[in-house]
Amino acid sequence: PKGTLAYKVNLLSACFALLAILVFFNLLVELRIRPLIALITSLTYALSYTFWLFSLVAEVYSLNILFVVAVLNLFIRWRHSKQDRYFYAACFVYAISFGNHQTMIALLPAIAYLVWVTDRSTYINPKKILIVLGCIAIGLSQYFYILWRTSDPTTLFLESDIQSWLLFMRNPGTDVAFHMSLYEIMTDRLPLALEFFW
Repeated sequence: PKGTLAYKVNLLSACFALLAILVFFNLLVELRIRPLIALITSLTYALSYTFWLFSLVAEVYSLNILFVVAVLNLFIRWRHSKQDRYFYAACFVYAISFGNHQTMIALLPAIAYLVWVTDRSTYINPKKILIVLGCIAIGLSQYFYILWRTSDPTTLFLESDIQSWLLFMRNPGTDVAFHMSLYEIMTDRLPLALEFFW
């Protein structure tokens, strides 16, 4: 509640980093690693130069690390418990993580494999498919904020001006948010990701 905006945002990064380490420790314990080893591993990671550096600045990285470990933790919990609530929570957290950083796509092959080896029927279960599609829709809905703020005349600052949804989809913030057009994603990056997956 006190301090400059920059101080608050930097502090928020540090809070995300702390939460990421706590969830990472929990993930290691969930993977049946002895608590002492999990603690030493978590502290070693927390005190590493790169993690420490990005925990102290207003950037997307500490929140991204939190998303990665949270998604993995929830999927592993689902694998061990077979309780669908963990599966749905993992899908939801994974979907909203795309509002922070698009590198989360790199987890998709691992998630697909984990779902396959845990419960293959998930891929043909209509209820689960609909819930996952709902999670995806919620994740995508974050991008409507860009459209809303662009069309609002009271917006004081715009990083990029998105005039219409079609324009946004044709060229989603090249060199700003996605660093490539939708065409390049579909014709270059997606085939490359699929090739890596296979």
